[in-house]
Amino acid sequence: MLQSSRPRGGDEQMGVAAPRTSASWSMSFPTVLGRGYTVERSASLTPFSWTAVGTIAGDGAEQFFAEPNASGVSQFYRLRVTR
Repeated sequence: MLQSSRPRGGDEQMGVAAPRTSASWSMSFPTVLGRGYTVERSASLTPFSWTAVGTIAGDGAEQFFAEPNASGVSQFYRLRVTR
């Protein structure tokens, strides 16, 4: 599930929650040139429990993030937009 009012804006967060049903997990999202995007993961929605698992520089195109060795445990993901 993706949620955000302005996923291309600055310092906003787009959250992704996806149960893992196989050994991998992936997502794609539109980017804006000059913005930074950080994919974060957490086992819970508790504040301060998020860990960065990838960073992507925006280039104006759709970008793809994959975590090929995802464990069988459900995790929450979010995309943080910066710059």
